[in-house]
Amino acid sequence: MNKKKVLLGLVVTGLVSMCVGLVVFYLFVVYPGMRKMIDESITFRRVIEIQNAVVFFEMDEGKEITDLHELIPRYYQAADENAPFEDAWGNQIEFTRNEDGYKYLSCLGPDGVTETGDDISLIFR
Repeated sequence: MNKKKVLLGLVVTGLVSMCVGLVVFYLFVVYPGMRKMIDESITFRRVIEIQNAVVFFEMDEGKEITDLHELIPRYYQAADENAPFEDAWGNQIEFTRNEDGYKYLSCLGPDGVTETGDDISLIFR
């Protein structure tokens, strides 16, 4: 009888340890990777939505946009009215235009530093 209790205790301890290990693995390995993918997806979607809004604005209004705030509210409805042109990490999505007519939408990515591998940018005409 005593051996059965010890064996049962070992099995329960093993199962609990395995569950704790799975939770720790999820929280420290799986979740951060998923969170990064979700944030990147949110930011890509916002950049594409802003690009479409710029194109429609310029087609409808017959003039070039000078500031992204001209898009609100007719062409772009932001998810967050207080920060309409921010990426998922709280950085501003920047809009610029060069002399050849190319337009650039860019954001700094999760590190908040320019010209690093996690920056997200879109070039369009």
